[in-house]
Amino acid sequence: MDATIARGPGVGGELEAQSDHAKYVCILVTGFLEQALVAIIVGLAEARSAPEISAYVDSTLRYWANPTAEKIIQLLGSFKEDWR
Repeated sequence: MDATIARGPGVGGELEAQSDHAKYVCILVTGFLEQALVAIIVGLAEARSAPEISAYVDSTLRYWANPTAEKIIQLLGSFKEDWR
């Protein structure tokens, strides 16, 4: 991630190029956060659940994409109300 940011246009660079690079970095960060959240939830299911339950959680979240704050809240709340 640091290398990607470093390759972007500097402070004195063209504003449009800076804007495009910032959007690209935001998309990358969002993807990393999405993957991290799924990995944490699947890992928790594997550690605390029967193999059938963890397999269900894994298969359900495998295609989970483009989460909004509300979708994340709903997902966490579906496991435990206090996690909302």
